[in-house]
Amino acid sequence: MPIQYPLIFSTLFQRLALGTYIMSLISVDVLGVNLNMNLISLVALVLFGIGVLASMIHLGKPARIMNSFNNPKSHLSQEGIIAIVVGMLLMILGLNGLLYNLNTGLQNFLQICVFVFSLMFVFSTGLVYQIFARPAWKTKSVVINFFLSTLSIGSVGTFAWTVFTTGEKTEQLIYISAVTSLCTIIGQLYYSGYVARLGYGVEVRVFDNEFRKVFIAWLITGL
Repeated sequence: MPIQYPLIFSTLFQRLALGTYIMSLISVDVLGVNLNMNLISLVALVLFGIGVLASMIHLGKPARIMNSFNNPKSHLSQEGIIAIVVGMLLMILGLNGLLYNLNTGLQNFLQICVFVFSLMFVFSTGLVYQIFARPAWKTKSVVINFFLSTLSIGSVGTFAWTVFTTGEKTEQLIYISAVTSLCTIIGQLYYSGYVARLGYGVEVRVFDNEFRKVFIAWLITGL
């Protein structure tokens, strides 16, 4: 199966957006880091929108995009519905202070909603891949790796945002970024071993010509 680059960019931007929002909210409420969550919401909305657009490009024809909402019981429909909810919530929070001023209680409630629906979106996206037509994806480690990579890229994104906007180098965020990145690497290496052992002609070896350059690029950027 050829590499689906729109799908790569889709998952990358979606996880960067939601992961950074999740870890930023944790940093503010748990670690006491001073971050502008309204601005983060706005940036996350843009990144998330790019990810959704890439996902639509992957689906191709408009009819296929509309058909993805036809069955509310399917994980693909649930992913699309949750994406709309997340986008609306991020927009409401992102425009707070620009077009209107939400009271603290409502703002906190909406932030919690974004946090919960973001986790639901990542979980739902992972379940979309649980199909028998793709044996390499029919494993719980796909969902686990989705969560690990979301937290990893979110931790790094939050640390970078903190450094560039406040000048602070929060030690806790460095540790969290290191731990989540290490867990992600372990999870991906385990999964790479899993898909190489599938057999029946559906195994995937990451150092084959088809995948070697992309896999090495992932290793370099990951490190």
